Amino acid sequence: ADTIVELKGRLAAQRREVETLQAQVELKKQADTSTQQQHEAVVQALTELNAKQFEEIETLKQQLHAQIESQSAIEELKKQADTSTQQQHEAVVQTLTELNAKQCEEIEALK
Repeated sequence: ADTIVELKGRLAAQRREVETLQAQVELKKQADTSTQQQHEAVVQALTELNAKQFEEIETLKQQLHAQIESQSAIEELKKQADTSTQQQHEAVVQTLTELNAKQCEEIEALK
């Protein structure tokens, strides 16, 4: 039979083992909580980054559309300018042709 001293010794050892196991369980809980918090922080950061990138993409789309519209307007103005230049050229040629015809008539009249 075990003596009281031996039983007390075994009981103390078992208590230490229970305390060690309790400490390990507590550390595991803390680690799980920390991992969960880290996961939530990563998800939050990625969600915010995704929202920012979406906004940047929308801004870039708007800028691109504005540039396309601006380029179209510039091309239309060039067409109009080219048409106007062509019309001016034709008017100048017409005026010079008429002036030339008048001068030819005047020269004929002077002969």
